[in-house]
Amino acid sequence: MLVRICVVGLACLAVLFAACASGGARTVPAGVAKVGKLRVTLDEGWRRAPANETPESHSAIRVYTKDGLEYDRLYLVGGIESGQGLFRDDAASGQPRFDAAMSSDDLAGLAAESLRAVRSQGAESLTARNVREQGFTGIPGVRFELESTAPDEMACGAGGGFVIDQRFYAVLFVAEAPDYCVRHRETANRIIDSATLAVKTIGRF
Repeated sequence: MLVRICVVGLACLAVLFAACASGGARTVPAGVAKVGKLRVTLDEGWRRAPANETPESHSAIRVYTKDGLEYDRLYLVGGIESGQGLFRDDAASGQPRFDAAMSSDDLAGLAAESLRAVRSQGAESLTARNVREQGFTGIPGVRFELESTAPDEMACGAGGGFVIDQRFYAVLFVAEAPDYCVRHRETANRIIDSATLAVKTIGRF
């Protein structure tokens, strides 16, 4: 009996340690993920990060990861207004501000510069490249890649977004090393391309 209790106790400890190692992020089912009016389609294997582990996030942002927050992050930005920063508003971060009149190049630059301002690992020299206009389910928007211009920094990724009703909606993927970019590029691009707004339905009377 004592041996059985010890075995059960060790199994419980193993589960507890595994949960701690995962950093508190919980796996979400494949399908539609949303924040505000923004909708994307996730494939399997993404985990939603808790707010206490993503201090740069706020109520209009959801953060997901595949391999752990120290390796990769997927940001869903559910609409920010003119004058706001993309991430949590912290004067010390030096974030740029969104303006509804921004061009496609400006929006891509806003994303890259905002990530540089809030990311502490490997993103200090992120820049947007291959900026191009792209539609999202009929909504005109912008797509771009992210890469580091410093030889000793390895961050990379991709992003896209659009402005509707004076608000900026975006999906950003950033990884801390090219290996993780290569590993998740295809699924990250599919998620970015799936971005759309919720359609308000009117009930019949």
